[in-house]
Amino acid sequence: MRVPLAATRCAVALHLISMLAAGLTLAACALPTPATGLAAPTVEKMVPAGVDVAAASPLASSTWVLASLNGQPPLPGSHLTLTFDQSEFSGFGGCNRFGGEYSIDGDRLQPGTMEQTLEGCVELGVLDQERAYVEALHAGGQYRLYGDRLEILDQAGQVRLSFTRTAEGPPQDVAALLGNHWQLVSVNEVPPIEGSIITLAFEATGKKDDGTTVGRAFGSAGCRPYEADFEADGRRVWFPMLKMLSEVCASDQLLHQEGEYTTMLGWLGRYRIDGDQLELQTQRGEVLRFTKIPSGATQLTPSTPLATPPAPAG
Repeated sequence: MRVPLAATRCAVALHLISMLAAGLTLAACALPTPATGLAAPTVEKMVPAGVDVAAASPLASSTWVLASLNGQPPLPGSHLTLTFDQSEFSGFGGCNRFGGEYSIDGDRLQPGTMEQTLEGCVELGVLDQERAYVEALHAGGQYRLYGDRLEILDQAGQVRLSFTRTAEGPPQDVAALLGNHWQLVSVNEVPPIEGSIITLAFEATGKKDDGTTVGRAFGSAGCRPYEADFEADGRRVWFPMLKMLSEVCASDQLLHQEGEYTTMLGWLGRYRIDGDQLELQTQRGEVLRFTKIPSGATQLTPSTPLATPPAPAG
């Protein structure tokens, strides 16, 4: 496969689960009950009535990547994240997404009950690392901010979790996504299989009350056409649901590439547009780069039959 994942590969369902941070519902389960030691502790109300939560929390609107867990760096290739909104947090643990509410009391961070998706990991150690990471987050504790570094301490005052801030970048213009056809150039600097063409286009159908743009996305996954629902705001784009529009892909190589590409679309997060270039970042750490297809060039739409490109030589 010539489009490797930068993050740990996990066994993901074809039914794509949308991100909790995007305001949608996760297929989730509550963390274990008190008998397993992970019950959400009783938390007093931390923010006085009438005080704006975003103003009260110095962590609001920040995204972090794990630098160390109990003094050790993450497993090579893994990409563990944590994002804080006004009163909620979410993240990726290497296999699964998680999220919940949190409170700040002085210099102490206290997550409430957490929810988590239930995907299985196939690489050694990744699930154990995720379990330790989620448990450490759930425990909360004193936190310290040093510029672009966040530390969460254990009861003995030792650093349990250390994070590096991820720059959000300026808000993007959703309109620049629309009306254009984009062709995939690379995933983590690796191009698609030679001879295959992967495309993506966005078509808006309306807006939600909060201003989020909704619509459909479509294109070619290199072998078969696909279509998806999408939602986007000034910082993130996500696909609640995606479906393939043909039942046959004759090439095993292209089918595997197609599966990885469409899975990445289900993990989308931030995006950036720079002239004729579109960059999509997944919650797992992959970076998909597209270039705009010139106006007038032949476009692939869901109704366009696809011929299977020839398999690469060798």
